[in-house]
Amino acid sequence: MKTAIFPSYFHGKCQQNGVDPPGCPNPDCPVVCGTPGSMVHFYSKLRFIVFNQTKHFLEQMTKPGSDTYDQVERTVLQYSSNARRAPRTVLRYMRRDMESLEELTSLTTRSTDVRTSLKDILGRIGILLEQACGGTGTGVTNGLQSCSWEGPMKEFILSYP
Repeated sequence: MKTAIFPSYFHGKCQQNGVDPPGCPNPDCPVVCGTPGSMVHFYSKLRFIVFNQTKHFLEQMTKPGSDTYDQVERTVLQYSSNARRAPRTVLRYMRRDMESLEELTSLTTRSTDVRTSLKDILGRIGILLEQACGGTGTGVTNGLQSCSWEGPMKEFILSYP
């Protein structure tokens, strides 16, 4: 996440030749740099950087053949053979956040059905994240309104010197 934010968009100090640009430092710095004021001023850009990096990370983690995917597949295969042994609390939380995981309860015990369904479900993780956040990571004004936390995040950012 750090490398997605720094230096891809935010970078270094705002000072140029040892002098602060006009209006800096302040909690709403209009110059793109790496100060808390700049990050607050360009918070919508920061939100999209974080969203896109998170989406990319989740998509890479849930790609067939990744360590995470393989661990999930092994666990699902283990519990699909005996639904009574399935950790119901875990499945309940997963269903709440990703409705399509309800498909897991209707799977047969054949491992090919389980593998196919799991691949389809995890292949939609980026779309599910976009839906949960209320938009896409394309930078549209007021996008991702359900994943903003703007007030508390700006306060947190400004707590740094």
